[in-house]
Amino acid sequence: TPRTTANAWMSELVFLSEMKLDRIVVYARNLVAGTDSFIFSRVADDDGIERTIGANVLSNGRSVRSLNGLICTAFSLNASYSGGSSHTSLPMITRIELWGSPIENER
Repeated sequence: TPRTTANAWMSELVFLSEMKLDRIVVYARNLVAGTDSFIFSRVADDDGIERTIGANVLSNGRSVRSLNGLICTAFSLNASYSGGSSHTSLPMITRIELWGSPIENER
């Protein structure tokens, strides 16, 4: 079965002070169960290495992935798609939320 793949880096977010990032929330639509998936990774200034964020997003609707309290001042998110090629509607991410707080609010 032919596979379709795509990959996109989001713009780097640069924060004025250290942030503690808790989670990303992803809203997906038109995924076909057992065929399609999105996987997310990130690069942050904590170590500059691309790291996978949680398990693949396999279903439509809201999915939460933990960032485990990542402390950083710069953050980039990557979304990769893999799926079947016989879609009548394109699988898509409709919204991504990044949740966290400034470090000074933690003290």
